Amino acid sequence: IDWVRTWVGEFASVSAALPTVSARENVAEDSFIVRFRLTNGAEGVLQQTAGAWGPPVDVARVAGTEGTVWLDGSTVWIADRHGTHEVPVAPDLVFPPPPPASDDPRQKTPKWQMLTRLELGPYTRLCEAWRTLINGSVPSEAVRLPTFADGVASMEVLDAIRASAANGGACVTVTPA
Repeated sequence: IDWVRTWVGEFASVSAALPTVSARENVAEDSFIVRFRLTNGAEGVLQQTAGAWGPPVDVARVAGTEGTVWLDGSTVWIADRHGTHEVPVAPDLVFPPPPPASDDPRQKTPKWQMLTRLELGPYTRLCEAWRTLINGSVPSEAVRLPTFADGVASMEVLDAIRASAANGGACVTVTPA
């Protein structure tokens, strides 16, 4: 939700399902499928499952009338009428090597290792910007820091997703507070 809001715009409505696809009972849902429309008219789909067998497959792709942008591993790509090309990534956002092996069994899953690798660089950059602000200085680079309002806006989308799923996937308007 944060990626969509940051990359493309604010949510206007959602239609969602929150299934449990693994063979378990009395557990939280392990998957989501969300069809959405943004306030700017863009439409999209978010889908993920933690109940699938095999290695995780994470794809983030935004497609529009003028082109498509996506992540492939640690590489950002753009395709449009001029062809397909790689987008340079700022050195401080390049994915670090996977973290060293841990004895913690929760950190042995491929999903954990992938999320750690994908999120560590950007999260580190964000924490450095917060530290700079807390120390009374201004970050040297433009880093958009999330606000309390960003957190509330994301929670409003999550509330709409839950309401839609509870009503059989009915379209629910995302209402800002």
